[in-house]
Amino acid sequence: MEINQRAQRIIDWRENMSLLPEVQFFELVRVYLGKIQTPFNKQNLIDNLASFLRKDVNKQKIASLLTKTELKVLAAVCSLNPCKKSTLAQFFSRSVSENTLDALILNLEERLILFSFEDKQTGSPCIAITPYLEETIKPLAQRKLILEPAKINKQSIEEAEHLSPELIAAFVSFLHTETDICKADGTFKKKISALLDEIFPKKARLLQAVTTAFMNLLILKEKNGEYQLDYTRLKNFAELESAVQYAYICVAAAERVSRTELVRRGQILIETAMHIPQGGYENEMLLRSAFLIAENQNDAPGIAPIGLGGRFSQLLKQAQTMQNNNSDAQESQKSEGKAEQKNLYEMLEKLFESAVNTGFFEIAGTSENGETVYKAGKITDMENCVSASSSDIKTLTIDAGFNITLMPGLSLKELIPLMEFMNIVHFDTAASFEITRKSIMKGFDEGLTTKSLMELLEKHCLYEIPQNLVISIEDWSRSYASATLYNGYVLKISQEFSTSIEKNPTIQKAIKEILAPGIYLLSVQDEEEASNLIAKSGLDFIGSIKTTKKQPDTVGFPRFLIPKKSADFTMDSAENVEIPQQKDIDEHLQKMHEFLNEMELTKEQRECLELRINRKAVINTEQLKADSVRFEIVEAGAMDFAGKVHIIEDAIAHKNDVELTYEDESKSDARKVTVVRGTPLSLERSEQDSSVLIKHEDKMQQQYSVARARLVRRIRTTILQDF
Repeated sequence: MEINQRAQRIIDWRENMSLLPEVQFFELVRVYLGKIQTPFNKQNLIDNLASFLRKDVNKQKIASLLTKTELKVLAAVCSLNPCKKSTLAQFFSRSVSENTLDALILNLEERLILFSFEDKQTGSPCIAITPYLEETIKPLAQRKLILEPAKINKQSIEEAEHLSPELIAAFVSFLHTETDICKADGTFKKKISALLDEIFPKKARLLQAVTTAFMNLLILKEKNGEYQLDYTRLKNFAELESAVQYAYICVAAAERVSRTELVRRGQILIETAMHIPQGGYENEMLLRSAFLIAENQNDAPGIAPIGLGGRFSQLLKQAQTMQNNNSDAQESQKSEGKAEQKNLYEMLEKLFESAVNTGFFEIAGTSENGETVYKAGKITDMENCVSASSSDIKTLTIDAGFNITLMPGLSLKELIPLMEFMNIVHFDTAASFEITRKSIMKGFDEGLTTKSLMELLEKHCLYEIPQNLVISIEDWSRSYASATLYNGYVLKISQEFSTSIEKNPTIQKAIKEILAPGIYLLSVQDEEEASNLIAKSGLDFIGSIKTTKKQPDTVGFPRFLIPKKSADFTMDSAENVEIPQQKDIDEHLQKMHEFLNEMELTKEQRECLELRINRKAVINTEQLKADSVRFEIVEAGAMDFAGKVHIIEDAIAHKNDVELTYEDESKSDARKVTVVRGTPLSLERSEQDSSVLIKHEDKMQQQYSVARARLVRRIRTTILQDF
């Protein structure tokens, strides 16, 4: 697979070279191979450039001139594969301006370290390390350069609040008894906040997050001003591993999202926590780590990339794009891409805020820079996370007053059935509950029987259940059974057919209760299941279902793979590789300048070769040849009005700066000379004169006369024009 990828990269590189405009291509050839001999073949010149890059001495020298900042960019290029230019700009948006990054990439392309190509699948412009230099540069471009672990200056001593199966279960018990809990904006009502502070000290922020998450996950539903638990969805949720539960709560507490996005963001959260180093991350490094994980997930099959909507919204986008012309469509795609990446960072910040609030991330302290340092929370420790599978751990104690103490150890799946008949009294390291007649009645409403209820207590109780509790439960059970209110599908059969119904094996399995002779309560959940049951029974005299309402299906929660905690995400295999030192780079540049000073050159040749040295495109003295500089007119003056206009037009086309020199019109011997330098934006012609609009370094713009300029000079700041 690696061989195929390398071969494709070489093809992409050669294709990029062959498609370069001739001016740019030949300038590159002159920089590295010297004067172009005619006649020439373009493919042969590309082969010669490849041969230049394949030489070990050249590869090592090119790598030795890389600064730490440049290696950071290259590390990001390696990590974002394929690396779109827009994605790279967003990745560094917190620390590097877009203009600075563009200039850096341009210089790396001039030095043949990076090259541009078009992604075959998406058509997006991408960049990659030149394939001939990959083996030399990749060990230097380590990921730890862009994901630097924090150095904690002051350790945090505050114990972070976090989620736990016991806390979630105890809050579920609270929601059994309190239904009028929230205001219209979803926050707790004043009386509920006071009650929560009493029962759950210092847990209000956590419980608000759980409440919001349960609402967005449709576990807690509002109806007529009251909030009720959807027990089917709650039990589906409890089937998940605890780490996945916590991730879903973090995601849903931040905002309500689709099932697909719920899985994606939950996966990002868990993988980010897995890759936080022991020393922790500052906020920017944490966001960068998640950014890389999210970008890699964009290639996952069956999952839409971050920032994209559902299928319908994407169809609308495609239809809108088809209505535009090609240039408008490209501009629209470019702006859409930037918006998606912006949304990605905004989403991650919101997600991480929720993660801190729920204990998924914890504050480790402050760094030497005074920045907050984050680490993975205790609840992300996969080795200590409670499994959803059943266990026989004894965690309950019951006294004669029906008071229960619950110690940690059970999963949410095991705790939920207990919460059906226990009321929370106080939550701490050990939670206190009580059993009352009303709580037992609620358990019976949820389908528990005296037998199943006693089995649950015996399974998890450390000691024998008090006899007075057993007697009370049996007494409450008899009271509960004395009157029953049913809701479901009822089958009514006349007396002559009742015997055949009761003996039918298909119908017999579905009879939940015989309400009266010929009247049966069926254990079917919806109209479709009832119709299938009748069809399978073979009793064709039973007609269609009368006056029933179809109940919506409850869809379970999607699962995803929890990665194992591996080696530090920021570390690479090449630990002992030395990053080039700035003093060595300076020595090389000084040596090249000294060699240049001894050469006999014209002003234009010297300036061009100096530019190449300063841009670090010269790696040996063999490249410093006078005949490698292409002759071009870069200045015009005096009465050469047409030449001055041509210089300015060239500068506008190639985005070069210009230098305009003016003399005052006084007749004194010491005339004042004014030099104007900036980027020409436009040229306005007239019969008498032409004026050029110049943008200065301070962003100010001003019009200047071309005819009055004593000298107009084009200043090249890059080796390649319009590269």
